Amino acid sequence: MRQILFATVLMLVGMVLATLFAFFLASTWSSFSDRWLIPITFLPAIGVATGCWLSHKTSNEQDPWPITTTGGRLLYTLLGALGSAAAGYFVYIALSAAWFHADFFEMALDPSKIKTFSETTKYGQHESTPVGNIFISLFVGAYGTFRLIKEKLTD
Repeated sequence: MRQILFATVLMLVGMVLATLFAFFLASTWSSFSDRWLIPITFLPAIGVATGCWLSHKTSNEQDPWPITTTGGRLLYTLLGALGSAAAGYFVYIALSAAWFHADFFEMALDPSKIKTFSETTKYGQHESTPVGNIFISLFVGAYGTFRLIKEKLTD
């Protein structure tokens, strides 16, 4: 129970940091590719793995590390995936709110008010939506958490 609490709290910290970083990026640059948003959404997955490891270290190594049981790995992978997907949503909203001078909380509570982005590439016009960002973030978070929690990071 202690390990899941640590992982959840640090996942939430990762979500907040990702959102704040997106606000910083949006205030610094007037445009960039939406592909740069995906690495930011990996922060909650790092938070889950760090929470598991920190719980292991502060419990006199009573909590397991690395996570080797199938149930434990699935639980923490799901937690990291959901946290990254939520971060993908909030990061997209943060960018939209900063660039279109809109209210972050209003867009978070009413998705119909979220503005989409478009980008012109050599292949034509590319439209970016929050749904695409959420799904990509979900898979990045799941894979990243799954890989991070099975490795012994330190001795």
